[in-house]
Amino acid sequence: RQPVTLTIIPTPPAPLSKGNLSACESSPLVTLDALDAIDATGKNLVWYDALVGGSVVTKPTLNAIKTVTYYVEDVNGVCSSSPRTPVTLTIYPLPAKPTAIVSVVPRCIDSSGEIEVKSPLGTNYMYSIDNGVYQSSVTFINQTPGNHAIRVKNTITTCESGVTVIKVPDIPPVPKIIDLTVENCICFGDQGKLNFKFENITDGTYVIIYLGGQFENVKVVDNKATVLAPAGTYNVLAIEANGCTSSENWNKEIKQPDQISVSAKITEIDLKSKQKGEIDLTISGGTGAYQTIWQPNPFNGFAGAATEDIKNLDAGLYVVSVTDANGCPITFSETIPKANLPPNA
Repeated sequence: RQPVTLTIIPTPPAPLSKGNLSACESSPLVTLDALDAIDATGKNLVWYDALVGGSVVTKPTLNAIKTVTYYVEDVNGVCSSSPRTPVTLTIYPLPAKPTAIVSVVPRCIDSSGEIEVKSPLGTNYMYSIDNGVYQSSVTFINQTPGNHAIRVKNTITTCESGVTVIKVPDIPPVPKIIDLTVENCICFGDQGKLNFKFENITDGTYVIIYLGGQFENVKVVDNKATVLAPAGTYNVLAIEANGCTSSENWNKEIKQPDQISVSAKITEIDLKSKQKGEIDLTISGGTGAYQTIWQPNPFNGFAGAATEDIKNLDAGLYVVSVTDANGCPITFSETIPKANLPPNA
């Protein structure tokens, strides 16, 4: 008799995976190898690109920014393990470098600024400044003047972006009013001038405050400004700039001359004595000597005059323009009434 031996060869167990492998983009790119996820001791491993069927892969590696899955089985010469064990390899892209702005600049009364990240944004991002702890907020407060390094981390991939450097400006200097002169009003009711000289003020538009009010939209050029203002006292004058207020506390007064005042003494026409009318002016206020110009009156034949007082006047309206030494004018008028007829004898 001829003996026949039958042998049932056991199917090898499926290789055990230590877990999928991943890495973040780098320069140069790292190479991931699926072999690192499998204990190959005593095994004859064969890799494929599909769970069933597919092609044999001689090098189950990844060296590109993407995801790929390889499948491995153990072959004992006759039988193969089943099912195949998957190993996924992923190289993640880095988050984009952040863009950020200085949302709050330092002021002379507040030496810190704020930085705000503008992109990338989303719930899967966190942000770090100067290699500090990552935070979900896009705002970093209390940042000192100087350069700061910002990174973004994708919380899903754990990959970190490159560094963006942003500079918080230096603390601005305290503004100063170094000189302040006054130009008084030329005429009553006009505006005078406050002439300022500053330090530590850049060209621009500012607010100048004083006790009880302020001058808005004051234009400063080359550390100088002129403000038109009515007569009055302006105490504790200061400029607001660089986030604070100057501390010199200037006090100035703009003066104005008294208002020009004109009054007249009238001598009426007396038919009995054949006395014609007269106007005798009294002028006060204003500045210096006065110039008087009487306007002609075509209705009574008055030709006009340049004297202060006028005589030999017929009945009618007389209008005079008075100008002081500063050229400040005022107009005054007076009427010589018609004479009453004398009573009959």
